[in-house]
Amino acid sequence: MIPTISKMGGSKLFKMENDFGLMSHEMRYKAGISQFLHVVQFETDEMGSRGAAATAVNVEAKSAPNEFIVDRPFLFYVWETNTHSILFLGVVNDPSR
Repeated sequence: MIPTISKMGGSKLFKMENDFGLMSHEMRYKAGISQFLHVVQFETDEMGSRGAAATAVNVEAKSAPNEFIVDRPFLFYVWETNTHSILFLGVVNDPSR
């Protein structure tokens, strides 16, 4: 996923210079996405079609405490910069869970 997202204009996400501080009061350092995994399962048969997808993102920081605390709800998305199309959108309402 990293090469594809980079080609679509998201290369800055993978550099260690991003400020994700709005996700947490505790996050006061520069960070970048080190891994991005997206898995899709799709089945089609005579009864119809069904599918499921899951995405995992690993964020690493230049210098960070041993613990990362996300203490407020947040929205995240991946979008394509030429058409401004949202490719993936998610929300975490209760980060304590």
